[in-house]
Amino acid sequence: MTIREADFQALWAFKHALQDPHYALKSWNQSAADACSGAWDGVKCAQGQVIALQLPRKGLGGHIAEEVGQLSALRKLNLHTKYLEGQIPPSLAALQNLRGLYLFGNRLSGSLPDVFLKSPLLQAIDMSRNRLGGTIPSQLATSLRLYRVSLSFNNFTGSIPPSLASLSGLKELRLNNNQLQGSIP
Repeated sequence: MTIREADFQALWAFKHALQDPHYALKSWNQSAADACSGAWDGVKCAQGQVIALQLPRKGLGGHIAEEVGQLSALRKLNLHTKYLEGQIPPSLAALQNLRGLYLFGNRLSGSLPDVFLKSPLLQAIDMSRNRLGGTIPSQLATSLRLYRVSLSFNNFTGSIPPSLASLSGLKELRLNNNQLQGSIP
């Protein structure tokens, strides 16, 4: 099946925002016909749309391209690689089908974007072992399907949002090794 043109362009922009010293993306060629055929490592599609982008432990560097937010059917984003830098693109807020966001073990900085406000299906988020800071947004609790949140080993400050206590399905909450204060809600 041929990939949707917007998804192909988003993946191409994503590839060009990365440093790939180990040629992990060598299968990503300029043929849109290959992108959803299983030929592109780490890309899974359904009906011509990218539903999963999984490139863990590939040694990729650079930053996450803003265009990733154009992958409208994306359900899972797994980019724990150790070398990604910069901020988490605000465009991820457009990913309303996102269920799993795994960006742990990188060098990402800045604050947590409001990606959670517009991702009602989000179930798991792991952004541990980065350089993220600021406060933990109380809006995180609007993702009612969350069962796993790991933000440990970052630079978050302030208190743990009381709203997190309303997440009845939350099974795992990891906030250790930050600079949080106050009581646990």
